[in-house]
Amino acid sequence: MNSRIILDDLDSYSEKLKISQIIIFFERKGISLTKTTIQNYVRIGILPSLSNKKYYEKIHIIYLTMIIELRQFYSLNEIKNILFFVRDFDYKELKNIYEEFLEIQETIKLGIDIFFKNIIIKIDSLNKTTENYKNFMFLLSIASSYNYLKEIHINSIFMNKNFSPKI
Repeated sequence: MNSRIILDDLDSYSEKLKISQIIIFFERKGISLTKTTIQNYVRIGILPSLSNKKYYEKIHIIYLTMIIELRQFYSLNEIKNILFFVRDFDYKELKNIYEEFLEIQETIKLGIDIFFKNIIIKIDSLNKTTENYKNFMFLLSIASSYNYLKEIHINSIFMNKNFSPKI
């Protein structure tokens, strides 16, 4: 996702939200969510159940925002496991976590730019002249890198209860 979902207007919403209000919130952010999708997320346990069977809360919007981010790379079962870490957090804690995530993304973007430049330098050093070859190698390298990162982080987090990222 090129642009992250900004939650700056979330505090202006009431505590009790109808599903149609949640759909409109995301439509205003350029994201299409259906009633069925939201209800399925609740049914399978990715989105917390409703405290009142009729209304959602602002915390559901934050969860949906994180699900949308995670859905780009993870299966629903993996997302359920990832969100396990924040299941006991309240609205303010979860909103702070997401806002901190947005800040971290800025740092990650800088590192990724350097990473991509290094891939391009390496591909150029192979002295292959066709653009198709270069494009293929670049995309293959990115896919391989993504798979590697996903594998080491998923395994590290779920296999080691005392996981701490290595710096």
